[in-house]
Amino acid sequence: MTWFLQIRDRITNYLKGDPGFLTRMRASYTDFIRGDTTPFVCLLQDFFFQRPIRSHIDTAESSLEIAIEFLWVEQRQCATQVHLVVDSTKIQGAGLNGFIDMLVGNSLRKCDAPNPILVMELKNISLLGLWKAKQAYPTANPRSQNQYKNLLNDLRKATEENLLDFSYSFYDKDSRQWVTKQVREVFQEAIVQLDKYTTLLSLGQGELPRAGRQGRNGIVHDKVSCLDGGQDVLWGFVIICVGGARVICRRVAVVQTQYTYIVKLKA
Repeated sequence: MTWFLQIRDRITNYLKGDPGFLTRMRASYTDFIRGDTTPFVCLLQDFFFQRPIRSHIDTAESSLEIAIEFLWVEQRQCATQVHLVVDSTKIQGAGLNGFIDMLVGNSLRKCDAPNPILVMELKNISLLGLWKAKQAYPTANPRSQNQYKNLLNDLRKATEENLLDFSYSFYDKDSRQWVTKQVREVFQEAIVQLDKYTTLLSLGQGELPRAGRQGRNGIVHDKVSCLDGGQDVLWGFVIICVGGARVICRRVAVVQTQYTYIVKLKA
């Protein structure tokens, strides 16, 4: 079963057993777009908390992306892998393109007012990687799922600052060796990436270069319209899922624009 179907079934089960979960889903978007991220973080963590240990072990960023899409499915404002022209002087595969993990439109938009648009950089730190960092050798593998229990308990009790101090290990295919990093390093790298992408997004409508025609840096995504004459504000968020148990969500960029960004998803 794909992650999409797993998350869909899990949310469906939630709604059957807890009608209040739907209310929380709706409120988490409204609160987030008004600047309060706490309900969203709590909702996402509660959702992950109910999952069996085996589903935490080696998740991907796409699972976090899908979970957010489903939690905010009623608003129909989430566009994923949003295409940017990063450097129009480059060619395909050599620095021309970039992709924002998720851009969330504003369904509470007010006329003649600055409206926040959410720009999200998503990161996932697997439970397996966190476990490996605590071993003498990162090539070690757990003998049973019970070996993750203490680590999960530590994650659930940790403060957000403590979470940033956790280390994880992964195999780097380019260097062909094991690498150990702190979650804090991933967070800092994500800030740099997000700053770059929000700046490009604030340039407005982009254009891919064609034969004999210069391109233009900016957004070129078919599900997002960028209209002149607005005053939308880009709020850049780094969201990190740590071990499938905790979520760090911080606003790290605010960029004023002269545009209106409209997400156009099919009904």
